[in-house]
Amino acid sequence: MNDIMQNSSEAIGPPSPRDIDRPPGIIGALQCYFFTSLIAVLGVTAGFQLLKPGREIPYGEQSLVERFAAWDGGQYMHVANVGYQYDPETISNIAFFPFFPLLGRWLSVATGLPIAWSLLLISHFFLAGSFILLGKYAVERFPETPRLVTPVLLSFGLIPTSFYFRMAYTESMFFFLSVLVLYGISRKWPLILLALLVGTSTAVKALGICLALPLLMEIYSRQQSRTDILIQIAITLPLCAWGLVSFMLFQWDAFGEPLAFAKAQDNIHLRAAVPVTERFRSLLLLEPVWANYFPQSPSFWKNYSPAPLAWFNVQFANPIYWVAACITIFVGWKNRILNRYELAFSVPLLVIPYLTRGYEFCMGSQGRYAAVVFPMFLVWGHWLIRATPLFRGSLYAGSGFIMGMYAACFAAWYFFV
Repeated sequence: MNDIMQNSSEAIGPPSPRDIDRPPGIIGALQCYFFTSLIAVLGVTAGFQLLKPGREIPYGEQSLVERFAAWDGGQYMHVANVGYQYDPETISNIAFFPFFPLLGRWLSVATGLPIAWSLLLISHFFLAGSFILLGKYAVERFPETPRLVTPVLLSFGLIPTSFYFRMAYTESMFFFLSVLVLYGISRKWPLILLALLVGTSTAVKALGICLALPLLMEIYSRQQSRTDILIQIAITLPLCAWGLVSFMLFQWDAFGEPLAFAKAQDNIHLRAAVPVTERFRSLLLLEPVWANYFPQSPSFWKNYSPAPLAWFNVQFANPIYWVAACITIFVGWKNRILNRYELAFSVPLLVIPYLTRGYEFCMGSQGRYAAVVFPMFLVWGHWLIRATPLFRGSLYAGSGFIMGMYAACFAAWYFFV
């Protein structure tokens, strides 16, 4: 594998002497945020103005800003406006975690802004913070390679499925908290603070619990005796799940079902459930990945998303993004680009959604989930600094174009999950 990576790097070309040796800093990070986000914003505007809707608009004639809250964004708007509902027989908004819509509601009350505006501003606030923090984390991890920061930020900002980070979705908030926790671990922040941050992430997404594993590893590295380790774990582990536990207690009180959020997911599917043994065999053989491209398969992408064209269709590309992320993390670990904390965070973040939703949802949303695995961009940054300016520029332009098309189709209510 090392020989392959070395040969591929030599084929791309050596590092350009014209690369800037100084990291971009806060202003540079915000510029990356602005110009990459502008592509998605223009895409949504074009989709709103020019594209015929791919389906009947479920909320009636929407404004432009409400098109940023299509699909799951509408569920977050509903939670912020009227609260949670749960019906075990139908799709319920209890499947969507509370921290993001609660912040949107509070901001709306405080400022008088419509909910759609509040959610969108929160999403972009955390996205801008994510660019700044990811740049700082790259410098912290690789101080000897300051020019790594720009390709890391651009690869993050221009991966096509990052258009979701510019919508009224939770991805930017979760991304920010993920980078913050691992940055805090690298800076040796207090364990209690780190545990509280992990717990906050579990109020954004259930997958926030993946951050507990690198924190447990850090506890082990800091403590001297087994007794100290066990005491520290007993203190911090409950804090790591405070958001998830609070949400479960709310569901227990409101609906008599502490796992309502998980059971509600059973009603969100594209493919009928099968016996456990058949499902396990399918997942083990990666059938949800390759079956996406066979017309005779019930998972064939065109069965659920016939338009637009494949290159601009997220349902077509979801397995590709997931596989690319898995390969990137493996190669990054194999070549010692990633450390054990980043590996411990990335692997469950890729594996858990695949095991829990990959079959029934025909790999739906896997491209979005993969974009949150931020150590992937550290690896891409190492590859890109060895590329020629022409190669990098072409890759950035192509990725940005696809991202803009994704945003346009998303705003026009094509099937985008």
